[in-house]
Amino acid sequence: MMYCLARQQIDLGHPGEALELAAAGSYAIRRHSSPRASALLDIARARAHACLGEERECRAALGAAQESYARDGADPAWCGFFGEDELRGLIGVTLRDLAVASPGHAARIATEARAWIEQAAAARSGAFLRSKVLDTDGIAVTSILAREPDRAAAAAGEAITLSRQVNSPRAAGRVLATITMGSRAFPRDASWEDLGGQARSLSSAR
Repeated sequence: MMYCLARQQIDLGHPGEALELAAAGSYAIRRHSSPRASALLDIARARAHACLGEERECRAALGAAQESYARDGADPAWCGFFGEDELRGLIGVTLRDLAVASPGHAARIATEARAWIEQAAAARSGAFLRSKVLDTDGIAVTSILAREPDRAAAAAGEAITLSRQVNSPRAAGRVLATITMGSRAFPRDASWEDLGGQARSLSSAR
């Protein structure tokens, strides 16, 4: 799946390659009416633009993703995971990436991103615990970027607690990176000093 390959390239820090893969995927399915597959490729494109700090292109691709998702059509079985809660979460993650890449506008974009992620988190069922960890971590990251240390620390602490309940190196690694990010952003904040200790115990348990 081109979407999965594009997402992997984004995670590896290669947004240019992700753009090429998303474009190739969109071309390959152009004759088929698969709203969700099209929307996922639009989101991959949006995330790549977000990581490059290209806000206009990112928002255009997010708009295309929402329009694609709303279309009528048959979707392949592999798109079964992609419901409205996942769409909200991916929009939030994309805007989170854009906030990280846009220091001059980080607080504004992060606050918008957090609203989307909170909607996704509220709609998750208990069966999707790993997604819940990543949602909660996203709330922590966006709160760090919005310069709200207490709110960020509360979310990070919840993410640590949740990550201990699921065997996911990816989720644990994301939480550890967020603790490092918060500790650097708020070096004299007692809450973040305590979270640093919790993160070390989480790291040793991996």
